[in-house]
Amino acid sequence: MSENLNISFSLYNPKRKIQEKEDFSKQVLQYGLYNNYPQLINALYQRSGTASVCVDIFASFIYGEGFQNPDLGEARINNKGETFNDLLRKVAKSIATFRGAALHFNFNMLNEVTTIHGLEFEWCRLGLPSPDLWSDYVAYWDDWDNQSARHDRSQADIEYFPRFNIDNVESEIEEAGFSKHPGQVLYFGLDGFGYPRSSFDSVLEDVETNSRIKNFKRNTVKNGFAASALIEYPGKFESEEERLAFLRNANSMTGDESAGSVKVVENQYAGELPFKIHILQPANVDKQFEITEKTVKANIIENYNIPKPLITGSEQVFSQDQIRESYVIYNEITRPIRQAVSSMFMKFLPYYKEQFDLTDGAKITSKRIEELEAPINTVENGGAATN
Repeated sequence: MSENLNISFSLYNPKRKIQEKEDFSKQVLQYGLYNNYPQLINALYQRSGTASVCVDIFASFIYGEGFQNPDLGEARINNKGETFNDLLRKVAKSIATFRGAALHFNFNMLNEVTTIHGLEFEWCRLGLPSPDLWSDYVAYWDDWDNQSARHDRSQADIEYFPRFNIDNVESEIEEAGFSKHPGQVLYFGLDGFGYPRSSFDSVLEDVETNSRIKNFKRNTVKNGFAASALIEYPGKFESEEERLAFLRNANSMTGDESAGSVKVVENQYAGELPFKIHILQPANVDKQFEITEKTVKANIIENYNIPKPLITGSEQVFSQDQIRESYVIYNEITRPIRQAVSSMFMKFLPYYKEQFDLTDGAKITSKRIEELEAPINTVENGGAATN
């Protein structure tokens, strides 16, 4: 994934809208320029400590305390023993990361939903649209970016599911046969019917910078030193191709992946005019990145509107009143997202095999303030959030 991340983001050009080019060979709309946008987002999320902490806090407030109706929240939804609250937790994490989620349903002969599974959102692609620009099916595969750990992946492994529409279940079962009906998939995005942007898309460059600074510092420590240099070439390049070849070789020693590495080249002009290398940068780069690190962290946190007492860590000490007030504020900020998630669940809950009291509209209880005796997560302390 790291090679794919480096290549793709060096070519990434943010647009106002996610590019959705038609791929007729796979019968899908591409999710981004290289059909790997959610894979890149997931890779950045995993590599950026600040983004990871922000997404986790955002997800925890979307989930809150689960469904207000305990009978609904504790009801089992599949043979894995998962409950609706388990499903809500998965949906909250997916929406906190991608601003989208996908659920798979199976049905009985009464057209009732019998089992529900949360799908990996990054593996979902919308099918080719009809003339009215609506995709009738969802394709599911773990190798859109050719990075699957399984080496036997092929296009034949793509699974195609009709999109959730209770009115179509009976006709689909009649056409396919009950035992061969693949079920349906509910594809949900906060941005509408198309592909959603990630929750940190507006600060994508900051998240990438945050991950690359961490990687650069790791490689600097690992390899022993870091320095930039001006190389004085002996003579003139005989052609543009020779110049570009030399530059490619020199540039291969730069960047976060090559920090502190050493390469050896032959110098055929050593007897006449040797290479001259002028060191431009001291080995200690901590100060150089200090301001950049603080800036990108602040930008990422601001993107999620997370109050400081919930994320700052040990740099400042906040009173319990300040922490409680921050809970109230962030519960209110995330309330529209919880309402949108409740509305998504209400699309299929009336058709579930087990009936529940839905007069509250599948309301999600906001996060209780009493649970927080210390900041729930910090950028400066704990686990992966230390970069």
